[in-house]
Amino acid sequence: MATEQLVRHALLTLLPTVDLDVETERTICAKLEQKLGDISAFETLIEDELNKFLENCEDPEDDIQTQQEARACAESISQAKRPAQAPKVESSPKRAKLDAAASGNFTAPNSGGPGGASADGEYILQLSKTRRVSVETYQGKKLVSIREFYEDQAGELKPTRKGLSVTESQWGELKNGVEVVDAAIEQGGQKGFLVSLSATRKVTISEYGGKLMVDLREYYGKGDDLKPGKKGITLPPAQWEILKANMQAIDGELGAPTRGGCDQVQAKVDNSSSTGAGTTTGKGPSGSGAGCRMVELSDTRRASVENFKGKILVSVREYYQDKASGEMKPGFKGLSMNTDQWKVLHDNADTINEAVQTGGQQGIVAKLSTTRFVDVHQFKSMTMVSLREYYEDKNSGEMKPGKKGINLTVDQWAKLYPNIGALSEAVQNM
Repeated sequence: MATEQLVRHALLTLLPTVDLDVETERTICAKLEQKLGDISAFETLIEDELNKFLENCEDPEDDIQTQQEARACAESISQAKRPAQAPKVESSPKRAKLDAAASGNFTAPNSGGPGGASADGEYILQLSKTRRVSVETYQGKKLVSIREFYEDQAGELKPTRKGLSVTESQWGELKNGVEVVDAAIEQGGQKGFLVSLSATRKVTISEYGGKLMVDLREYYGKGDDLKPGKKGITLPPAQWEILKANMQAIDGELGAPTRGGCDQVQAKVDNSSSTGAGTTTGKGPSGSGAGCRMVELSDTRRASVENFKGKILVSVREYYQDKASGEMKPGFKGLSMNTDQWKVLHDNADTINEAVQTGGQQGIVAKLSTTRFVDVHQFKSMTMVSLREYYEDKNSGEMKPGKKGINLTVDQWAKLYPNIGALSEAVQNM
């Protein structure tokens, strides 16, 4: 049977051996369960220990910089003493690969930037002399790694902790958030999270040396009390522009679909037509009667059209991964709207979007029913769109927000808004 001491010892033994750029709290718990059995009673302990480990992780980059400076000094002294013609040192394969990327010798399909496929097929995009983006495969999953490197004594470029390896879905979130990030830069910066790559990975704007930087970072903590961790990387404007210019090429390496899009459904055929040939009902995005059954808003959130006991519902909901099956299942956080309520949201979508664009201090902007409302508000300097059920306070008689509902961030709303029409078509075609 697992005990607090056993769980803590197993966790602290495991953490230094895993790749924290890839592993999540869930996968770490799964590894512990394989070894110790049921550990559900120790979830708080595991979360606390994991946060402490991430916070106290030593960042080797300071040591690396010191080592590099010492080597540079030693090299200059050695150079002064050695003969004019020093023996030629053969370049390592990794170094040759990055030198080729830096000199533009790779051919990047549709990239328009300094990147492409290397000799061994690994995609490499050079952001600077010591920074690169690569598409890698880890345990069968493709990752986009944005990382800083250093040169060791043998001349090999080795990765540092400064960087972030993102999954395909997180990469999709970053792509969809480009306009939000660029708008924040144009406005001189913006506080709070601009884009959520996952529950703990965020994109923000920071300022250093009078310049605005794009920060991709892993956060730790509980609930809304998130603090920046050491795992991440801050991109100056030039590197952010190179990354943006090459997103299409990186997509080609991933074979990644466009995020925020929808799963198409076939139009329902009306066989009651007098011609007997059958006609389609409704007008889809392309006029074909097609609709959109599901829109991904984030890794764990989606909007979907469903048939529940003969009733058509549009659900905007958060999902969780079932530990036993690994399947994504609907959670409590969300709101399922009947067709009348969804029509109200559809008809007021532009009004809601205008409230979002003007800073989110509008309050209730749409009434879905007598107890359901859409409001746009500010929370910790972040604009939120709330779809929520209200209740009447018995003492004051006022309508107050209840627990049933969901708050959408600006980037999640930005994925839902352009697909509201397609979701409505799917409602008609169900």
